[in-house]
Amino acid sequence: MDVIVIASFVISAASTVAGVAWLVSRIDTTVEGLTKSINNLAASVGDLDREVRLQGRQIAVLEALQGTPTVLKGQD
Repeated sequence: MDVIVIASFVISAASTVAGVAWLVSRIDTTVEGLTKSINNLAASVGDLDREVRLQGRQIAVLEALQGTPTVLKGQD
């Protein structure tokens, strides 16, 4: 009888370890996916920042050509 109890405990422990290993692997995959998403978001923000700066320069050039230049915020 004791052998059955011990075997049951070992099987239960192995199942728990396997479950925890699976969960850790899922968390790792999720963190990896989140890291990629954050990096993509940072790249998109960088692209957007460059585009806004470019458009600001274009506006400044157009206003200068029209004779009414203005200083845009952040472009002293």
